Amino acid sequence: MVALTKIGELVTMTNDTPEIMKQVVEITADIMKVDVCSIYLYDDTGSVLVLAATLGLRDNAIGNVRINVGEGITGRAAKQRRVVAVEDVTVDKRNKYIPITGEEVYRSILSVPLKFHDENIGVINVQTVKPRAFEKNDKRLLKTIAHQVSGLIRNARLFESVLTGKKELEQAHERL
Repeated sequence: MVALTKIGELVTMTNDTPEIMKQVVEITADIMKVDVCSIYLYDDTGSVLVLAATLGLRDNAIGNVRINVGEGITGRAAKQRRVVAVEDVTVDKRNKYIPITGEEVYRSILSVPLKFHDENIGVINVQTVKPRAFEKNDKRLLKTIAHQVSGLIRNARLFESVLTGKKELEQAHERL
């Protein structure tokens, strides 16, 4: 419950989307007792997920990992718009290893779509080094976090859009 409160408080602390996601992955990894937490967001085409934040994967993978919707476990969760849990990815044919991430040491994954009403936003993943059968409570907790995060990201993006629009109006006004 403390983690959900902390995530909820992010709304009042910042509208900076990267900072929100950074804090969310840290809080989520801690509360769920996992080795990795990552957030993938849809690109402008809506058919590719881009790694936007992570705790546990290599930092240089942020912005450089792109997964097609339907590809791998993360892409599958996005396409089906439902939770996908795998206890041991080494025996799951859906798994797609991406070398730049350094994820070869992680065995289990829980992927939950990020959506705000009917808008697809991305996917949040948690991973562990040791195989782990994620239980109902794990899935419920990550789904609850995903709901909160989806709203946070959506609101932060709207705020950024308003600021961009304001800046463009000011620049246009100066040109007059």
